[in-house]
Amino acid sequence: MEVQPRDVQLYITVDGRIPFAEWLESLRDRNIRAKINQRMALPDLW
Repeated sequence: MEVQPRDVQLYITVDGRIPFAEWLESLRDRNIRAKINQRMALPDLW
């Protein structure tokens, strides 16, 4: 199975919050956070 790149767009609420980033920050395990960022190819912005 060939890997297909995806375009990730973060949802931003009307008041400027980013729920995904808030959830990611709430994870206590930094290793899990790093794996999610790596898997999604997101820059470490949070």
